[in-house]
Amino acid sequence: MSPPCLRRSFLAVSLLFALLVTGHAATLIPRGVPWNYFKGTTEPSNPIGAWRAVAFNDASWSNGLAPFRYGDGTGGTLLADMRGNYTTLYLRRAFNVSEAALISRLNLVVNYDDGFMVWINGNPVLSENAPGTPTHDSTADTEHESGSFETIELADPQSFLVDGENTIAIQVFNDD
Repeated sequence: MSPPCLRRSFLAVSLLFALLVTGHAATLIPRGVPWNYFKGTTEPSNPIGAWRAVAFNDASWSNGLAPFRYGDGTGGTLLADMRGNYTTLYLRRAFNVSEAALISRLNLVVNYDDGFMVWINGNPVLSENAPGTPTHDSTADTEHESGSFETIELADPQSFLVDGENTIAIQVFNDD
């Protein structure tokens, strides 16, 4: 475990998918692109959870490049005010899909510290070290150190992807 002054919060995300018919992989959201984000000092929507919906208007949120981090590391968006002020971060981004019915596999490639939950088009698709009922002041269930990218397959992508514009919403949790 790193000393508290060296702990970092880091989330870099890429979405990859493979088409069943062609077997070719394509990147839906490349690394280092801008995301809309909201610091978890309060709930980002009323009712709680409305921010995950496709129709939610996040125009008032800040915009920054991935990865999102505090402490050490380089590049992306530095959240220098996170320590002692908030334990969560909310992220949203639109991405386009053509022929969603042909997508047989969808992978999330992520480097994270300490936990997160992912919704696509309002559907929960992944939870890693996240609390059962996430709020703006939630913390991760356990510690998970960043440092390398992990590939996690999202089950049944045809059940939540649509042709055209899709929305991914992510809530990131620190452990303290």
